[in-house]
Amino acid sequence: MSSWKRRTGHSGQLWKSCGGKWEPGRCSFSNSLLVVQRNCQGKETCQLKADVELFLDHGVTDPCPDLQSRLLAVDYDCVPLSRPAPLFDAKRETFRSGVTPHYLLVADHTTSCAQKSIVEVSATEAAEVYNLNDARRVCSLHHQCSYFIWDFKSHQATFCSGDGWKRTEKSHGFTIGVKPSQFSIPGYAVYLNYAGICTEPNIVDKKGCINHVKDGAILCSAREQCEFWTASISPGLVSLPGYDHHLWLCSGPPTMMPRDGFVFAAKAQNETSVQPEALLEELARPSEIDLFRFPQGYPTASEVDRAKSLKQAEDSRLVGQIY
Repeated sequence: MSSWKRRTGHSGQLWKSCGGKWEPGRCSFSNSLLVVQRNCQGKETCQLKADVELFLDHGVTDPCPDLQSRLLAVDYDCVPLSRPAPLFDAKRETFRSGVTPHYLLVADHTTSCAQKSIVEVSATEAAEVYNLNDARRVCSLHHQCSYFIWDFKSHQATFCSGDGWKRTEKSHGFTIGVKPSQFSIPGYAVYLNYAGICTEPNIVDKKGCINHVKDGAILCSAREQCEFWTASISPGLVSLPGYDHHLWLCSGPPTMMPRDGFVFAAKAQNETSVQPEALLEELARPSEIDLFRFPQGYPTASEVDRAKSLKQAEDSRLVGQIY
């Protein structure tokens, strides 16, 4: 048994020993990184049985058929396990610029992905995609992947580069997942799959059919009284179809609630400034929201399901945003 650390540095290789020295052999398995990640990612330590079968590629019976006597040598680096700082600094009582690490999910929608925009993944990676979480993991492994389209019926994902996710169309059985880096906006703490609730008189402005979610940052920054903004990417509201790509600019203390396909963003502060005391007292702390501990007043899962079945708004306060 070989002992492994949690994170990998570069691909392991099959080697042969000669005269007591380690020398490169005639073959290697380029997808060994994915194998180790699948078994060891997130663990302080892990053990893998160092044999050829562990690293076999999909459909390949032996990656080194010409080597009669083989030894497996592996070299992987370790990196510290660290949790990103929450977007809300509780000590300084300010927001930090950044975006949550969760993919934006646009359910029951699909989009185009031109042939030149398709991100090619290995056969091994494609074979390991069984659900949305697997699709997110594979997209994260490829820098050029900016979004994916998941087909629930065929259990297949298409990985894409570019901004095709901005042009969506309703299609049952499909979900679009957009990489968080697509929503990195300087000067704002951005929460994906959350809606910010505000009602009159706290609605500073509202816009329909916005072209880009970053329009919210431009419009909010131009208004001193705007504290945060929220936008619906495609799904809109369950009870009121048609409110996709809408934007609300808001002032006062925000209430955040989980909602796939929505974006919530609050103005980030520098280290010397402090937000209004009233806002700090009533704000649902983002660090708690990241851990999915919602304060009293958020709809429970059963309440959301019931509202969807009755085609009613999940929260009456959310309806107040509609004009």
